[in-house]
Amino acid sequence: MKRALALMLLACALLAVPGCGEQKRGYAIAAGPEGLAAARMLGEKLAGGAVARAAGSKAALQQLAMGSCEFAVVTEAQLRDAVTGGGEFLGDSYLDLQRIDSMLLGVFLPVSKAKTLEEMAFLRGRVACIGQKGDGAFALAEALCLELALDEPLEVSAEEALRGFESGEWAAVAGLFLPGDETISRLAELDGNALDISSFAEGLSLPPSMALSNAPELFEGMDALRAPLFYGALVCDQSLPQADRKKAAAVLVGLPIRSQQMPSYIVPEETPLTTAMAG
Repeated sequence: MKRALALMLLACALLAVPGCGEQKRGYAIAAGPEGLAAARMLGEKLAGGAVARAAGSKAALQQLAMGSCEFAVVTEAQLRDAVTGGGEFLGDSYLDLQRIDSMLLGVFLPVSKAKTLEEMAFLRGRVACIGQKGDGAFALAEALCLELALDEPLEVSAEEALRGFESGEWAAVAGLFLPGDETISRLAELDGNALDISSFAEGLSLPPSMALSNAPELFEGMDALRAPLFYGALVCDQSLPQADRKKAAAVLVGLPIRSQQMPSYIVPEETPLTTAMAG
């Protein structure tokens, strides 16, 4: 009897018979630095999805094309260039892409112990920016410092930003933040305030993939405000089974990074979310 039971369990393991411990499929997501935080948030919920850091959206799409991952997180501007062959794609177009849904990649905000931009300008210390020179967040931080007659912002890591903010070295920490982001939650715990920069941002030509819109609540008790929001998309290859697309769409719907605020660039044969979720 025991031998028969053991053989049955072994058969279930080998044949993956439904109801006999069938394993959940894992997924891989590729993302450039600008979409990495959002990709990680999605990956945590998508059957333990692994996230691979790519040099940028183009490199993430190359991984997708090679079959190294099932999904890629890209910016809106680079998705447009990928389909049209513009920009850094230099005429090479990716026509087999399908958008799963639009995503929020970050909200640009300065966080300060001051409560207004005017107060922040009078604080001692520099503005630290989490990001790299040349990216959209750093460009906005530079423009803000110029507007307030402050020194050029410093390029720092999240860990350096927190240490400097706690010690009082920084007048403010700027960067792209997502709802539930550990860095902005810690800044709030250190008496940081997300400052309203809408009047400043309205006079700017925002970087590609960014638009001034109502910011989601990033931490408990945050005041409602308008800010530059950075948008992207979750895409896959059209050969990916519909069941996998539906699963990703369903997971994204339940996350605060799902967004439909910015007009989406239409990918050829794009499937609306309502269709992807049906069945």
